[in-house]
Amino acid sequence: MIDANQAWIVNASVKEIAERADVSSSSIVRVCQRLGFAGIHEVKLVLARDLARQESRGEFPAAVAQLSTPQEILSTVLQHSAQTVLDATHTLDDEAFATLIEKISAARTLLIAGNGTSRGPAFDCAYRLTSLGIVTRPAGDSLEQHLVAEQLTGADVCLCISHTGTTRETLIVAEAAKNAGATVCALTSYRESPLSTIADLVLVAGGPEYGFRHEAMVGRISHMAVIDAVFVAVAMSRPGALDHSQVITTRMRERHTGIA
Repeated sequence: MIDANQAWIVNASVKEIAERADVSSSSIVRVCQRLGFAGIHEVKLVLARDLARQESRGEFPAAVAQLSTPQEILSTVLQHSAQTVLDATHTLDDEAFATLIEKISAARTLLIAGNGTSRGPAFDCAYRLTSLGIVTRPAGDSLEQHLVAEQLTGADVCLCISHTGTTRETLIVAEAAKNAGATVCALTSYRESPLSTIADLVLVAGGPEYGFRHEAMVGRISHMAVIDAVFVAVAMSRPGALDHSQVITTRMRERHTGIA
């Protein structure tokens, strides 16, 4: 519905949107929050910016739609994804990244929080770092994340992953971790966001220059690339960590596949 009615949604009320979608107004708000936005007002702002971008120079999805073959679509998508990762080299704060690696390597506990579309990257990050011997608490549901955050201390780290940096559940976790004294790091696509304001360290990757329909996807790709870098950097800072990770993962595969 969003893709097909962008211009209309920008000027419509929540009630009008709900009536067209045949749902309640509260359902519209919840959908916006699941997408990573604070509410319908923020969605309208992003859509308005997206429409202006389309008028001025076109956007990635429109370019793909005009291509004639699957091969051309594949090439275009891969090129945009690769460019997104390369762009992160210009937006990431090297000092913030180095500090995060130091904090994670020395942390008593690492909480990795992510909700909505950021839950996948959060779980992947937790899995990787756990294999290195880091005591990691992965992103369960938002209530579990909040519960763990409340019990953190100054010896702990909370890594919050959020594309927009406005997801309410993640902001609650970040605030709880901050109040508990833990170091809070934000991995996000927006430098100016509520999450960035809360965090002690901010890593910006996967900016919003690709348009409303595509930005969350490429943002996730950038975030996964940063998670890869975190994994490698933490492993290199801990002697024997990579060997430990290989032993653990090999043992797990053998147990799950029945190989003796």
